[in-house]
Amino acid sequence: LFDKPVGLPLDIHGCWEDTKPRPIWEQSTWDKLRQAYHSVVRSQSTMTLTSTTSFAVPYEILDVEGKGRSVFTKSELKMGDLVWSGGITASFPGKDELHKFLSLLPFELACDILQWAYVYDINMGNENLAKDLKASVDLDEGSLINDDDDPTVIECNSTLKEINGCEIGSGALYASRDLQPGVEITTKYKSFHEDGLLYFDDLSWCAWDYDCRSINVSDGLKLFDKPVG
Repeated sequence: LFDKPVGLPLDIHGCWEDTKPRPIWEQSTWDKLRQAYHSVVRSQSTMTLTSTTSFAVPYEILDVEGKGRSVFTKSELKMGDLVWSGGITASFPGKDELHKFLSLLPFELACDILQWAYVYDINMGNENLAKDLKASVDLDEGSLINDDDDPTVIECNSTLKEINGCEIGSGALYASRDLQPGVEITTKYKSFHEDGLLYFDDLSWCAWDYDCRSINVSDGLKLFDKPVG
C-alpha cells in the first residue's frame, strides 16, 4: 500500500526530530490507511472500507502558525448540529495488531498515527458492560481536530439529546453552540480518552517524548524505517 523509504532501522523514539510542518494528507493517504487497518484486523474491524470521511458539514484544513494542522467549519452551524459522525474510528483488538499496523507505514505517517491515537472505551454509554479499553485512531481528517477546554464540538449529552435526539456514547460530535463560518472545530480530548492501557502509553510516549529513554517500554518498538537524509 505504501512505498516505504529505504533507510536504517530506527526505534519509535524520535518523531520530534522532524521539525518541518506536519503534512496535510490527501484523501488517497487516508484510503490507504483504512486498507492497511483492514488488512491487519480483518473481521475485527470497527469500520468499513466504503467510508471516506465522517464530517457532516463543509470544512477545511489549514496549517495555523504555532498550532499546526487545524479544522475549520465553512458553514454556519446551530447548537446540536451533527459535525462529525465518528464512523471512521479504527480500534485495535490488542498491541500486536497495533504494532503490525504501524509497521506497514512510513516513519512520518506512523508518527502522525501515534500523535492522533487515543484510548477509547468501546463500551462507553452502556452501563451494563465493563470498560473495554482499546487503542483507537480516527482514519480521516477528524484526527486533526485540536484539543480545547472550551470546545466548539462535543459528544452527545443530556442537553444535546433534548435538542436533536442524539445517542449518548455514539462517539459522534455535535456543535456545542451556534458557530459562524471560519470558526475552528475543536473538542475536549479528556471527554473520551481513557487512561490505563500501558502498552499504548509506552508506545505513544516514546514516539514524541524526549525522556522516554529512561523507562522500560513494552517490546515491539523497533518497527520503522527512517528516511535517509
